[in-house]
Amino acid sequence: MTDTHEAFGDTDLIAIQAKTTFVLSASGRIESENKLDLSGGPRLILAGCETGNIFHVHRKVDDAMARALEALAADEPPLFHPQGSPHHLDEYVALLSPAEEQVGQGLNYVFPPEFTYDHQVTLVTSGTSAGAEMGLATSFGDVMPSGLKDLGFRDPADIWEPWCIALVDGKIASIADTVRAGEAGVEVGVDTVPELRGRGLGSAATAEWALHPAIRDRMRFYGQATSNDSSRRLAERLGLRYIGASLRIA
Repeated sequence: MTDTHEAFGDTDLIAIQAKTTFVLSASGRIESENKLDLSGGPRLILAGCETGNIFHVHRKVDDAMARALEALAADEPPLFHPQGSPHHLDEYVALLSPAEEQVGQGLNYVFPPEFTYDHQVTLVTSGTSAGAEMGLATSFGDVMPSGLKDLGFRDPADIWEPWCIALVDGKIASIADTVRAGEAGVEVGVDTVPELRGRGLGSAATAEWALHPAIRDRMRFYGQATSNDSSRRLAERLGLRYIGASLRIA
C-alpha cells in the first residue's frame, strides 16, 4: 500500500477519486454516478489540490456550455483551501442556473497508507462469520432491523460491501459502507444513529472499514460537505490526510 501511495501525486489522487465517484466516458464526460443503478451525476464537478484541479461536465451538458465552463475551469486557481471557494463560482452558477440546493462544496481526504486506529467499540464487518450472522447480504423479509431504519437504510441493496457496523448493547449504532468503488479507489459513507453520535462509533466503524482486506490495495477516500463539522471532526480524529476542496453542481 505504501508503494501505491508514493507512486501518485495529489493531482493523480483527485483524478482517481473522480473515476471512483463517477462513470466517465473516454472524453472525460460524466456518464452517471458510479453506483449500482448508474443514475444521475452532476452537471459539473471541480476538484482541487495544492498543485492543481480536475474538471468534468455531464454528457447532457451541450458542447457550447461545456466549452464555456471548461474555459473558466482552466483559469481556476488550485481549489485547496478548506474555507475557500472557487474563484469563478458565480460564473459557473450564472451559466448553469442551479437551484440553491444543487450547489455543493466539499472537502476530500485520503487514508494514510499505514493506517491504524485504537478504540474500544464492538464492531462487525462483512466477510466474517459474525458479519454473515447479521444477515445484511440477504433479504430482511418484511422486517428491517430498527438500527438500519434509523440510519435511512430500507433494503439490503442499500449497503455495499465491504462494510463495518458498530454495535451498542447488541444493536446497530453506526455503519460505514462502501458508497463508491472503482478499479483504483473506494470511498466510505458513514451514518450513526442520531442519539448515539459524539461517542466515536462512526470513527471506529470507518477505521475498521479502511482496514478491510478487500480494499487495502486501493486508495481509500473520505469526503464531506464543507459545512459538516461532525464529518470534519471524524476526519481529524482518524488522522486522514486532507487532499483539497471540491465544487459540485447538479
